[in-house]
Amino acid sequence: MYKSPKATVGAIITREKGGQAEILLTKRQIEPFKDHWCLPGGYVDDNEPIEAAIIREVQEETGLTFEPTYFKSFDDIFPEHIIHNVVNVFVGEGSGAIVPQAAEVKEIKWFLLAEACALPLAFSHNEAVAAYQASLQAKVQKSELLVQFNALRSEVLARMGMRQQILTIAVAGAGLFSAIVTGDIALPIFLLLYPPLGLCLAIAWSHHDVRTGEIGEYIRRHIEPHFAALQWEQFMLDLYYGKKNISKNMAEYASIGTFIGTEMAAMILAVLFQIPSLTALTPPNSNLYYILFAVFFLLDVIAVRYTYVFIRERRKRYTQWHKL
Repeated sequence: MYKSPKATVGAIITREKGGQAEILLTKRQIEPFKDHWCLPGGYVDDNEPIEAAIIREVQEETGLTFEPTYFKSFDDIFPEHIIHNVVNVFVGEGSGAIVPQAAEVKEIKWFLLAEACALPLAFSHNEAVAAYQASLQAKVQKSELLVQFNALRSEVLARMGMRQQILTIAVAGAGLFSAIVTGDIALPIFLLLYPPLGLCLAIAWSHHDVRTGEIGEYIRRHIEPHFAALQWEQFMLDLYYGKKNISKNMAEYASIGTFIGTEMAAMILAVLFQIPSLTALTPPNSNLYYILFAVFFLLDVIAVRYTYVFIRERRKRYTQWHKL
């Protein structure tokens, strides 16, 4: 029959050498697992806290003073040795001179972490070392993801700023074209040059929104699962709509109206300013002028149509956090 599981402790004693992680292993002098490498450790004495036990065991087996941080617990179940232990693994650094315990320890040696993982260690220590290696890799991955997140967040904020600037340019451009014509500095046909400009601005604006959406989707899928408190979706919704206190639909209609409204206004004003010239102040080469006017007007109709297409098309490429 098996006895009740016994409490044991093991120490992953670490150091960094040449930019690589190393851990200290001891070679067992006694059975079971004689001549196998293992983590320093042993049984917990009666009424002894496990943290005190690992400090004592490390001191006894290696001569080092150990500063433990709890890492993880594992089962040691080996029916062939009639062993069922619960090993509590601690991680930390050791200080002092290494002095092997002759009765139980044949040799003490530092190993690269990858080398230690490849050794056939005693008990369940391979599992413990592999888990420690995985935890280090997870920390490195999190650090890299955090750097990546900060870069992507900065890009999103920059694109949001550009997005607002483009809307401002669209309104200011329409006003400038109207002011020039109203002041009789240019012919009314000059106003018809604005809609193609508005189309270019709409394309740039849509690109910033689509790229922001792609970044948001990447963050939600690949970064946010590693940072539970990130809440990227709420962060973006607050930035887009929270401060403005408006609904998503209102914001969408206002953006579409800025481009299409200014383009159509430019076309209407061009026609209205052109009407007086039909009876007076007809420009030279009037037939060619009116042909050009008609051609430009047709191009403007196409520009308005494609402005609407580009703005609406971007909605299909939006991600979950920014559904409209």
